[in-house]
Amino acid sequence: MSMLRWIQPIVFITVLFCSHTLWPQYASFINKFENPALGIKKRLVVSLKQAMRSEYQNRVWIAYCIDVQKNRMTPMMYQTSLPTLRELLSSPNDAVSSRPKGKAAKLLTPEWSHNRLKLERSSDDKMAILLDFSIESGRPILLRAQSIPMNSPFRLGYQELYWLGNVSHDESISLLSDCFKEYTYIQLRKSLLSLLDLHDDTQRIVGIYQRILGDDYSDDLKEACIFMLGQNRTAQSELVLSKYIIENKNSELRRKAIMALSHAKTKPAFDVLSHVFKHEKDVQIRKDAMLSLGMMANEKSLPLLTTILLNDKNSEMREFSVFVMGQIAHPKAETILTQIGRTHPDMAIRQKALNWLQRNNNQRAHQTSYPLFDDSD
Repeated sequence: MSMLRWIQPIVFITVLFCSHTLWPQYASFINKFENPALGIKKRLVVSLKQAMRSEYQNRVWIAYCIDVQKNRMTPMMYQTSLPTLRELLSSPNDAVSSRPKGKAAKLLTPEWSHNRLKLERSSDDKMAILLDFSIESGRPILLRAQSIPMNSPFRLGYQELYWLGNVSHDESISLLSDCFKEYTYIQLRKSLLSLLDLHDDTQRIVGIYQRILGDDYSDDLKEACIFMLGQNRTAQSELVLSKYIIENKNSELRRKAIMALSHAKTKPAFDVLSHVFKHEKDVQIRKDAMLSLGMMANEKSLPLLTTILLNDKNSEMREFSVFVMGQIAHPKAETILTQIGRTHPDMAIRQKALNWLQRNNNQRAHQTSYPLFDDSD
């Protein structure tokens, strides 16, 4: 009799478990809201309302796609047989739209597959933007945002997907901007800023970055904007960076802006960095400007570097000019370093110049090493 008391609960639990696994009820985990008559924000509201009515769901993906230029550098998964997001969305309903009730669908994206990631150019002309919402106390909260090419492999697991279809750049920018204003998590905001950079309306995007740089936002967000402006490489972004470098007082952010501006490789950017180098009092900022000039202009920066090397009163700047010159792979740079190694009055400068020539496998370094040593003894 005592054994029956133990067996009955076990049988009851086993039957209950089987009723939810071997004979489950099924529900859709890819829900489509692609009605073009509804704007993206309306589709988002409708999909979130449906998600909040779910008995078993507390995390959902809201996803849509925008048109992008092909051959963008993007993280891609490889060595995998997983279907792509495009294939999942185009599969028959009976193939991908059912799963046991109580188990939602999860999308394993490149963010969680580091061992299978590589950076390559995507041939896809559409980019999916995924917004990860948590449903807490009947209220949706955006936790993170990311982008993935439509031809990127995905694995379905335990997070439900609401697909909103193709969206115009204008609507997408408005939605992401609203999310940036509403949610204050730094990492989420940085992700939203990077997603904005995918869109074609450069003037509008650069304007958003400029407003953030001018307002009372954290340095982390401003640094992210500076990075995006450097990647943008338009006349408008160069102007914003140039103004920030000259007018701002935050040394660390100015240094970031100098490095970002060096990507431009244009005469206006060269002129701004030359001005900063000549008139700036902060030695570190002068060094950053000098290094950026060497990176962006190569041999065109050699006259300025030579002037510093010969005439600058700051020994640290003279030595750093040798370092920058050593980074320039041009015969004129090698010629100047060779001459400096022979004739500069400062022995430390001469030694640094010859070291860079040797490091760059220049045979002239060996030919000019004799002034440093006296073999007469």
